[in-house]
Amino acid sequence: MTESKIHDVIRSISNVNNGDFLENITCALARVIDADYVFIANLDDDKETVKTLTFCADGQIAGNISYPLKSSPCEKAICGEMCIVSENVRLSYPDDKLLVEMGIDAYAGMPLIDSQGQTKAILVAMFETPLSSSKDAESLFLLFSGLICKELEKNSYVDKLSLAKKVMEQSKSGVIVCNSDAEIIYTNQAFSNITGYSQQEVLGSNPNVLSSGKQGSSFYESMWDEILTKGYWEGEVIDKRKNGELFPNWLMISALTNEKLETTHYVSNFYDITDRKYAEKTIAFQANYNALTHFPNKFLFEKLLQASIDELSDDRKLAVLLVDIDFFKDINDFYGHRFGDELLKEVAKRISLVISPGDTLAHFGSDDFAIIVNNIASQEQVDEYVNIVMESFADPFVINDINVKSTISCGAVCYPNSWPELDVFEMAEKAMYRAKGKGRNRSCFFSEVFHKNSMRRTELKNKLINVISNNGLDVFYQPIFCTKSKRVTKCEALVRWRDGDQWITPFEFIPIAEEFGLITDIGKIVLNKACEFLRELKDIGFTDLVVSVNRSVYEFPVNDADNNQWVDVITSYGLMPSDFCFELTESVLAPDKSNSLTMLRNLQYHGSTIALDDFGTGYSSLSYLRRFPIDFLKIDQSFVKEMTGNFDDKIIVSTIIAMAKTLNIKIIAEGAETLDQVRALTNLGCDYIQGYHFSKPLPPVNFIKYITNFTGGD
Repeated sequence: MTESKIHDVIRSISNVNNGDFLENITCALARVIDADYVFIANLDDDKETVKTLTFCADGQIAGNISYPLKSSPCEKAICGEMCIVSENVRLSYPDDKLLVEMGIDAYAGMPLIDSQGQTKAILVAMFETPLSSSKDAESLFLLFSGLICKELEKNSYVDKLSLAKKVMEQSKSGVIVCNSDAEIIYTNQAFSNITGYSQQEVLGSNPNVLSSGKQGSSFYESMWDEILTKGYWEGEVIDKRKNGELFPNWLMISALTNEKLETTHYVSNFYDITDRKYAEKTIAFQANYNALTHFPNKFLFEKLLQASIDELSDDRKLAVLLVDIDFFKDINDFYGHRFGDELLKEVAKRISLVISPGDTLAHFGSDDFAIIVNNIASQEQVDEYVNIVMESFADPFVINDINVKSTISCGAVCYPNSWPELDVFEMAEKAMYRAKGKGRNRSCFFSEVFHKNSMRRTELKNKLINVISNNGLDVFYQPIFCTKSKRVTKCEALVRWRDGDQWITPFEFIPIAEEFGLITDIGKIVLNKACEFLRELKDIGFTDLVVSVNRSVYEFPVNDADNNQWVDVITSYGLMPSDFCFELTESVLAPDKSNSLTMLRNLQYHGSTIALDDFGTGYSSLSYLRRFPIDFLKIDQSFVKEMTGNFDDKIIVSTIIAMAKTLNIKIIAEGAETLDQVRALTNLGCDYIQGYHFSKPLPPVNFIKYITNFTGGD
């Protein structure tokens, strides 16, 4: 090998740009060894194919190619050996299609081994004629392979640096690189986007240019101590933008070291978490506060209540007040939900103005509010507190120039008390419902008597559920005397409940059934048993008896489609709807019972009659009597009881009878206990009389005996 060939290669690569080095050296090598083709190629990951980085053909740079290694001389080269075939290479590698297609006769190839001892590329020369000097090719390959390997490694390193820079520049996270003296030597574009500082403004500065002063010196001392000992720190910091705006960010700092473990650089990544913090704050607010009034909701209220209980001292108590706006639904329905929302805001504001600073007002949603009254020394203090809250509603609310008078029902309980096993909030809730049950616009305390009554109601409710499921209620029948025919032509079906050896009065269990949604089931039992009994009466000859069945307003179906359900039960027993009179209290006449009128007319259409029970004790009016289809008025026994000894009551009864006859409505007087009362009612023109003078309510067997032996009313 002549020195001129070496000098030729060196001259070719000495003054080229970095990007042209590989192209120049392949062409120079091709020229000095008279090769038709020279290429440098990278191995793929599975080492089955090489792809050229530069390819010199006939002295010119050509397009890159991929070259399968299997059954080619290159396969030997990647194994770490120099492979030279001076001639007839196609005979040695007959399956190498590339050699055939290119007309190759000689081949020289060697591995390019990097600094880690790995073969990542190969250098190949191919000749269309036999190789004249294999030693020159081998020597030149060996001589310049080191330079080529270094160039490949340099290019790889540059590519990695370029990629890293590109990643940092396109990153959404801010990046700061500092030297060992913590002076900024690099920032990316995201840094400028987040902080407002350009790179030129901060180069050479300390990162504390962003410090907001919100973290004290001890915070940064701890942070740097961790960086210096562990090489890494991350956490939340409050920094300041160029315009002075503070912003929260999540910061990660890493210390970079050399082979001597000396710190050379510090790299920090950070990203603005303002939106995340806002979202967290919003979620926390929504989880703990009412969206309308911004007062604590029930979830937070329960946590605050428990905290107040835990902090109680031996000589102090707390109280819980539960407040419900009376008839809020009616206000909402009449004025609209927006008006209702404004009312709730005003209610919250008014209550907040009268409670003490150390107390807590909560809004559970809809019209329910609660108050934790801390630092209570006596029951009298709670009484005064409740009165202040109640009196705060004395003045009407003015919303959109509309005056609305609104009252509240309030339940209260003190803690600690004699019932540690009971939930404090539930006690206040029960007291509040008791206040509503007493007529609203009042307060009620959870007391010993209240507790006993509540326990009794709960006990009866549970028993009632069981007795209903077992069809264990009885139905008794009280005769109704017709003054015209002097016969018993009607009877009232009355539900009775025997619990062991005692009878539970309907005055006690019917309100419980209505409160807990059991009244409909009771109504079904009574109607079915009344149908069974009337079927029995007809079968033994009592064919003209009408049975009156009581119906609660809570039993009325909501939808018109269900208005035939009572009639359907009656006809299923082979009876006629005209065999039944349905007795209703005056509450069914209330304007908000939208389906009542349709239901009553439907019953009359099928032949049933309607009686209005306890007339004179509720809020009925003549306009209701004209509008609703009523066949009978039942005069309450409170008027009948005193009519023979009290002139005013006699006048009331006489007036009711006269009014009813004018409206073509018949009268049933209940509660007649003496013969004088019966005669007086008869003389006033009363159509039917019911009471103990004739009989108390009787079980079915006794009732049959009674009407069988009945001889008249005297």
